Formats: sequence, C-alpha cells, structure tokens
Amino acid sequence: MTDKTNLFFTGFSRLSLPALSGLILIQGLLSCSAVQEIPNHPLNNEKLPRVKFLSRTKTVLNKARDYKLRTRTLPGYRIFIKKNLELKGVAPEDVKIAVEQTLNLIRFRDVKFLKPPEKMKKLPGFPESDETLAYLRKVQADAVAEITLKPGEKNSSSGGEGGEKIIQSFTVHLRLLDPVGGHAIAERRIRAEVAERRMDSHRQAEFVISGGRFYFPREKRDRFVRIVTGDKKSFRHLLRNVKTGNLIVYAGSQEASIYLRRGNSRVFLGRSSANRVLTEGKYRIEVIRRGAAPIIKDVWVRAGRSSRIFAHGVRVSGAAVYSEPEGLRLAQDGVIRGRTPLYLSNLSPGVYGIEISRPDKKGRYEVVSEADVKVESNKPVSRVFFINYRENFSGDLLSKQYWRLASEEGRVNYVPRNGLGFRSLTRLNVWQGLVSRPFSMTDFRLDIDVVQKKGTRIAYGVMTPSQSALVELNSGIYSVRLFNGRNPESKRRAFKALKEGEVHRLSFVYHHKEKKLRIMLDGGTVFSGTWNPSSAGRIALLAHSRSADGRTLARSLRMKSGRGIYD
Repeated sequence: MTDKTNLFFTGFSRLSLPALSGLILIQGLLSCSAVQEIPNHPLNNEKLPRVKFLSRTKTVLNKARDYKLRTRTLPGYRIFIKKNLELKGVAPEDVKIAVEQTLNLIRFRDVKFLKPPEKMKKLPGFPESDETLAYLRKVQADAVAEITLKPGEKNSSSGGEGGEKIIQSFTVHLRLLDPVGGHAIAERRIRAEVAERRMDSHRQAEFVISGGRFYFPREKRDRFVRIVTGDKKSFRHLLRNVKTGNLIVYAGSQEASIYLRRGNSRVFLGRSSANRVLTEGKYRIEVIRRGAAPIIKDVWVRAGRSSRIFAHGVRVSGAAVYSEPEGLRLAQDGVIRGRTPLYLSNLSPGVYGIEISRPDKKGRYEVVSEADVKVESNKPVSRVFFINYRENFSGDLLSKQYWRLASEEGRVNYVPRNGLGFRSLTRLNVWQGLVSRPFSMTDFRLDIDVVQKKGTRIAYGVMTPSQSALVELNSGIYSVRLFNGRNPESKRRAFKALKEGEVHRLSFVYHHKEKKLRIMLDGGTVFSGTWNPSSAGRIALLAHSRSADGRTLARSLRMKSGRGIYD
C-alpha cells in the first residue's frame, strides 16, 4: 500500500442527539438480550474522516517532552516511590514494614529514593499530568517504583510452644514504571507473610517475684513481617532495565555488515540483522554493503523500549513484513526468506505472494496466512499479519511498529492510562487517534472492549481505500456506518447496548471466501452483509477531539486472522 493510502479518511460533522423516544426491540437479526435498535434516529451523512499520519519524532516521546532522551545519563538510579497501600485486613504497621522490606530489595549504594513534596504525595494524573511530568523532569527520575499490596488467605492455625503462627499472607507487586509513558519497564511479584513468633514462657525476661518465687504472668509474642520470595541479586538485575533498551537493526541483505558507532569507536554488530541491549542514549548505525554507498542512521535507544530500524537505503523497492507473534517463517513466492519481522529488499515492481507459517505440535510447518503484496518502484510498502494479537494499550504500543498516530488537523498524544486514551493538542473539531499498518484481508475477527461514558464520541473499525466499516459511539448510541471509498452508504442504523456497565465489546467478523462481514455489540448482531474490499485494510481507533482529553476510551483489543480461525 502506497503513501496515498494515508489520506483516504474525511471528517464527520457534529452529530446532534435530540431526545430519543419510541425505542423498539428488534427481534430476528438482533440478539434481544444484548442490543436495542433505535428507529428513525437522525444519523450524520458525512464522508469518512481524512486523517494523515503524524511524524514519529513529534509524538509524546519527543525531545522537548521526553527528558529521558538524553545523550548523557546520570550516574546511579533515581527512583520515585508510588504506593498503593489500601489493604484491608492487614494492620497498618505490618503494611509499613512490608513496604520497607520491599524497598530493601532494591536499596543499593547507587540507588536514590526520591520523596515527593507534600503537594505531590498522591502523584496526580500519572503519567500524563503536566505538573507530575515537570516534577519528574526536575528531579531527573529514572523510574517510578509502584508498590501494590494484595491480600491473600488468612491462616488461623496456631504453632506449638516456641514456634510460629502465620496470621496473614499477601502479595507485594513491585513495578518499575517509565516516568514519561507510564508503562511497566520491569515488574516482580513477591510473597510476604505476617507471622507471630511465640516465645517459651520459661525463657522470657518479663516476670514478677512474689513470696521469693519467680512468676511469668503472660506469654510473650513477637509479631513480624517476612518476605518469603525475592533476593537482592535478582532485583539488581531488574534495575538494569531502567537504564537499558533494545536496539534492533534489519539490513535486509546477508552481504550487509552492521556497525555501531559512538564517538570514534566502531563495533561490529552482525550481518543482515542485529539485536543488542544498550544503555539509553543516542547511537549511530552504519551499514556497509559491497557495491553500495554506506547507510548511516542516527537512532535513540530508549530505556525500557525496543528501537527497530530498517537500514535498507532510501531508493529501494521492497516490503517490510511484520507478524504478531513475531518469529514466524516467511516465504516469498514459495522461497523461504527468513523470520518476521523481515525486510524484503531489492524487489522489482510487481505482485509477490507472501506466506506466513508456523510449526505445529509435531514440528511440521503449516501456512497460517498469506497475501499478495504489490511493490511499486522506489516505494517501500509494509504488511502486518495479526495472527494472534492482544493489546492492553500499554505505554510501549507505539514502539511495536504496528501503529501510527493520525489526525485530520493538529496533533494528538497517545495516553496509556488504564487503557486507550488520547490527549488532543488542537481546539479544532477533528478526528484523531491510531491507525494500524495495512493487514491482509483474510478471515479475521477483531474484538474491541470500548468504554461507554457520557459525552464520549469515538469511531472504531476497519478502513480500506475501497470499502470501510466503522461503528461510531456518541453519548451511548452506537451507529453502524459503511462507506464506498469515502462516500457513506445509505444503510445506517443506530443501537443501544442493554448490558449494564460501561465496558462493551465490539466485534468485527469477516469471512474472506464468502465476502461476508458481521458486526456485533455484546454478542448481538447489528450488521450482517456483503463486504468486499479490494485491498489491504487498516484498523482505525479514532476519537473526536473533544473526547481526546485523557479519558479511557477502550480497555483491550484482540485480533485473530488467517487460515483455520473458524474451523
């Protein structure tokens, strides 16, 4: 798919919602227990939103906002402590001791714990609050240590004399979070116990003397908290993730030599591809291939993230192929080329057959997905195969190479806070959000758990240059919208979810052989009909700018595609 496909979306205008009346429960096509159709509901007749991809260098992790993109890192580790200590059934003093013992596991000479001022005790709006980010930038925090305590089973059994009694067990969840993106860099679960040690009554120091005899009036008990799992050596290794990230380089040719340059030194990384763990900072990659000019690229290695670059040159015809999960075998026109992700370079213009296969339980490879990819002269294309993809919208989503930020006008930031969220940097009434790389239109099922809140306006679905299918949610009303090119079809229907709660599941099920698309809301069918897109599609997760204020718009996404998913 060429760059022209970046511009095939146009704006929805404002949709006024008058008072709704005369709700009729539709039977037959609809699942009567899941959705309710709203007849004669006014629907907008606007074209598909035209959004364009935003430059990666100007997103939320740019040099101006992301202070961790620095050429020199400070010595040691600067850790900001964030505690979630609402634990019922455990004494406050036990909780305090458990937290202190957890911190002892990551307390080393080069670790400094940062204590916030009184006004920052609750760490408001982490991670997207400008006030919070300004404070973390000021103290140059390397990570935020989030400590959460979860209660386990209570134990009422008593130990023998001089023994121990386990009163309560609980789990300490330690997560090292990125101070800018808020995603987890590293995490570890620790099991702890509240115990009571009972001393031998004849060996205690507390006694009274009466009539020349010694009496021990009560039994002495010692209450303590014990960390059952976890050692300092493993936590030392955990801390290294705070300052290191992965650099992955794909040269696309076995004849290419990959070098890492920093200053006057040059280190050989490998041929064709390389994967190294490096300290965060700015590096220069040099790729040398016989008969071609050297390729030199600058790249930032970001702590807790994977930085992928394709050093294949500028003037080249090729195809970048991704898959989820990674590491699947790729064949081009029947010839095995390697494992995904892979860049197929120096391809002549034309159509190429791509097959993705993986081993079965007996070790034999079976084709799970395939697609015809059209390559044009001097225009590299990409294709992603979502064989089995799960996404909880963590902070490192944009580093996976599957998604790009997009907007009609202005800019938008991706905000991972308990799910999918955006923060608009424009006051215009436009559509903004995430659009995926092109994926092959084989059999697929796409499930999105959307968050329905008052005033929220979002549009989720699949877009292609020929046909698109979106479901728009506007203040609790779901509208099914189909498009031919950019023009809307006349078939437009509105629905209301009957399931209680704010999280509802949208499902898009496509049968490639039958050319049938089915859209469901909480399991109830809201559309079923012919759908025959002529080219690869993109997943679109769009929000109106008035809803891009940091609120949670979706909880999770799952995509399965390829052969056999309906067997």
